Amino acid sequence: MVGNGLSLAGFEVLQAADGNEGFVRVLDELLRLDVLILDIYMPGMSGLELADRIRRVGHEDDLAIVLLTAVELDERELDAFSHLGTDDVIPMSVPPEELLDRIETVLEGR
Repeated sequence: MVGNGLSLAGFEVLQAADGNEGFVRVLDELLRLDVLILDIYMPGMSGLELADRIRRVGHEDDLAIVLLTAVELDERELDAFSHLGTDDVIPMSVPPEELLDRIETVLEGR
């Protein structure tokens, strides 16, 4: 659903079934990507693990990373995610327009 909304807004969208496939796709497409949108809870490798791997292991600081979550997070958790190098954490419950606005804000801030 998020991918469809982003496509309709003019974004080129690449999708992966799980974190491991996502990691391979990121490696293959890294130089073309502007933003990586990850679900915090993905099978195989969580979005948090993938974000950490990209930032810490891959030393990739130019790629914007946005986490999506269906779980309510407290300030301590949000702060921990920002220390992993994520640019925003967005609840899946936000309206599509707000999701697009927040992704565009992240991109404009880079």
